Amino acid sequence: MGGKKIVTLDTAAASGERINSPRSLEACLRSGIEPDELLPKSPKDFWDRKGRYTLVEKEAATIRFQHFEQLRLAKLDAVRRERDAILAEYEGGQAMSSSKWSPGKAQPRSKSAGAASRSTNPAIKATEPSPGHFDDDDEDGSSTMLMLEERRLQRMKMRQQKEIQGVIEMESKMAKLQQENARRTAEEVRKKLEYQKELRTKRAALMAQKHEREIQKKKQEDLEAQQRRLRAKQEAEKEKKLLEEEEQRQIQRKKEAAMREMERSEKAEEFRRQTEALLKQQEDMVQANRQRMLEKERQVMYKMECANKKRHLDALERREKANARIHQASMQNQLQLQKRKEEFDVKQAAAAERARDVQRKTMNELKERAALQKKEEEIRQKRLEAARKHQQDSVSRILTKRQTMEQKLDQINLEREKERALQAIEKSLSQEEKLQNVERLKRVDAYNRMQMLNRIAEEDDRSRAIKEKKQAIMQARQKVALESLLRKHKINQAMDQLRMTNKWDKIEETLYAL
Repeated sequence: MGGKKIVTLDTAAASGERINSPRSLEACLRSGIEPDELLPKSPKDFWDRKGRYTLVEKEAATIRFQHFEQLRLAKLDAVRRERDAILAEYEGGQAMSSSKWSPGKAQPRSKSAGAASRSTNPAIKATEPSPGHFDDDDEDGSSTMLMLEERRLQRMKMRQQKEIQGVIEMESKMAKLQQENARRTAEEVRKKLEYQKELRTKRAALMAQKHEREIQKKKQEDLEAQQRRLRAKQEAEKEKKLLEEEEQRQIQRKKEAAMREMERSEKAEEFRRQTEALLKQQEDMVQANRQRMLEKERQVMYKMECANKKRHLDALERREKANARIHQASMQNQLQLQKRKEEFDVKQAAAAERARDVQRKTMNELKERAALQKKEEEIRQKRLEAARKHQQDSVSRILTKRQTMEQKLDQINLEREKERALQAIEKSLSQEEKLQNVERLKRVDAYNRMQMLNRIAEEDDRSRAIKEKKQAIMQARQKVALESLLRKHKINQAMDQLRMTNKWDKIEETLYAL
């Protein structure tokens, strides 16, 4: 009585402890439900430790927990109903027990009553009954008891036969049920294997189709990529060819420009040399003219001096006039020479200006050509950059589209895998529930067999006790009959002895002594 806590169904549902109440355990045995199956659990107990952080496993754990909780509540209701039935049986158990076992207790009461009547009957002590009267009463009671015992034994045998027949029928039903469950399980396994095989076949076909589509798509993409590479290669070759042609033209233009520049330089140098030669020639001519003029002047001066010498005073006026004319002529020659020199300088400046104009024009043309070439190069680079950008955009769009499609396919595959996993979990839970029901039915049948065997054992014990009591009664009756026979024999001997001795006064003492 000390300190062990009694846990019933109601307290177990509230505290989460394992039940140990006798009636609750008896109800579990009758229902074929293990007490541990009634213990509550948390969703974490149904997590798979290997995949506990995946969303599918969390949802699967939730499904397992809900399935377990639903079955647990159903089992609790079943055990409660069975416990209520046990309580109802217990309340009416005494009346049922007394009515059930009253025929079995009749024999001991009749035996004790018979023994008491025989022990308290004064006729046995006062006057000895006749042997015939004792045997008749004994035989009547014995035959009646034997008939009753035979009937009880027959009913007991029939009941045992029926119970044994019931056990045999139940065992055959259980065997058939197990065979049917095995057949159903084998059929389900076969269907499951066929379904898995068909699913694998379909999946393989789908994978083959997908692989074929991917191969075709890859071939198409490779073909398109090859065509793009070919077009890009052709465009690159064309562009390279254009660049080479442009480079050749540029080189040719540079060569032509260099040749023109060289020709221009040579022409300018030649023009410079010619100009210098012409200037030198003109300077030489001017110098020669000046020398000639100076020579002429010297000659004239000499002649004038000679004339002056000849005409000292007469030619003074003419000399002054001549000097004036010479001075005037010299001035005119100098003016004319200065004018020619200025004209030459003007022509030289004009030629230099023309040369500079030609050079400027050439440089401007070269600059314009260079600017045009630069502009054309910029346009070509822009076109190349635009084509490259367009190609990159196309590749990016294709890659983005492909990545989006792959993400969608991955999402679809994940959802399908999730659905298949959840379906597999539900199917496994259903299969597990069926197996649990089969095990529960086995436990119920085992409990029923145990109860039936206990009842048969009790009936056997009762039958054995009845047989032992019956044997004791028979032995007692045989003993009484033997004692009666011996007593009769002794009485006869005593009577004979009394007849022989003729001592009839001692008859009472002799009979009481016997």
